[in-house]
Amino acid sequence: MKTVLAQGKTAARIALADAITPHSVGIGALAGLEGELTILDGVIHAARVTPNYALTSTKLTGSQTDDSATLLAICEVAEWETVLLGEVSSLSALETIVAAELIDRGFDMTRPVPFKVEATFSEISIHVLNNSCPIANPDGPEPWRGNFNTKNGHLVGLYAVGFGGELTHHGSDSHIHAIVLDGDVVNSSGHAESFALEPGSILYLPK
Repeated sequence: MKTVLAQGKTAARIALADAITPHSVGIGALAGLEGELTILDGVIHAARVTPNYALTSTKLTGSQTDDSATLLAICEVAEWETVLLGEVSSLSALETIVAAELIDRGFDMTRPVPFKVEATFSEISIHVLNNSCPIANPDGPEPWRGNFNTKNGHLVGLYAVGFGGELTHHGSDSHIHAIVLDGDVVNSSGHAESFALEPGSILYLPK
């Protein structure tokens, strides 16, 4: 993340068609910081900002896309186990729950672990990069930002302690993207800035 975002080295590094399998989950950014990538069960959600500052989110498999990523963290998970969640008040509260569940299951906490959530949001805020990182280029195009209330969707994340500047933003133990649904249709996707979950959301951890 430091190389791409802070240093501005945003060239294409990997073709998504070469990287994604039906069991892939992950997060990333498109080449040139053209947008955000969220990979859920082998399906690529690529969010981009249009010239009139609207958001588009495409949903494709690896064989259907010619996109490349400048930043990509993916894992292959063939089987998951579930945890029924109560009310989750914040992103940091979810981090605490994920950490406790991973410790309870004997995961190596020095290594990144993927997780996903089938979510009912009471609120969710996301952003999508717009060909520029506001940290490396504060005078560049602003990211698209959106706030949503009471929508269903998904979270895809990595819990990674000690990977600040590499897999997570400094000061955070996780890096989470969101897919926001309108009924069964993808409304938006992007980097999750903040959220709260209603009771009944389901956390998925690798089995």
